Amino acid sequence: MSEGRVSQGTHEDVKRNLHYIADQLYELAKKITETTQRTDKNLALLNIVKKAVLEVHHIELAAEDTNDVLAWHVRNLFELDVILRHILTSEVVLGDWFAQKLTDEIEMLEGVLGMAAGDSPEKMAAAANVTKRIEELREILARARHDYNLPVASRFIISRIAKGVGLSAEYKAIYKMTSTYTHPSSYVVNSAPERGILAWQIRTIFLT
Repeated sequence: MSEGRVSQGTHEDVKRNLHYIADQLYELAKKITETTQRTDKNLALLNIVKKAVLEVHHIELAAEDTNDVLAWHVRNLFELDVILRHILTSEVVLGDWFAQKLTDEIEMLEGVLGMAAGDSPEKMAAAANVTKRIEELREILARARHDYNLPVASRFIISRIAKGVGLSAEYKAIYKMTSTYTHPSSYVVNSAPERGILAWQIRTIFLT
């Protein structure tokens, strides 16, 4: 059995192989940190590799869990691959990726602001602090757009960028399998989704 992929084997074989993959990614992250210049491209690569390590570890831990747990991490890992390929296509796309961190935080804080609505002194003070932070982030984002000639930052549409990097077929296949599990679909709610040949086949694909 070759390391890096398991075609046949026990759950322990699969978990051992996943651990091996995580170790390889960890060594890559270490190499990037120790031997490369600190550039935006290398920083983006490092952060994605570190996140990939976590996702592989999650898959390893969930190897004997339900398919819905596996589906989240399998899809995240695929999206990381697509995003990495996409941001390496140009400096503008790379800058847009970093700018999205600001827009993501703004959106989350806007959600917090909605939940913090109320007329008590505590909630009003909390809302004021959140509003101030949102304004600060918007100013930083505006300066970044101006200084680096960035487009209006918005989250990548994975289907679109997967097509752009030649992974459209893989995107369609993975999303058809994982979306059923990552939402309260009729299949998950009204059947025993962990039983039967279909669940076993999908599980095998997730783990290999």
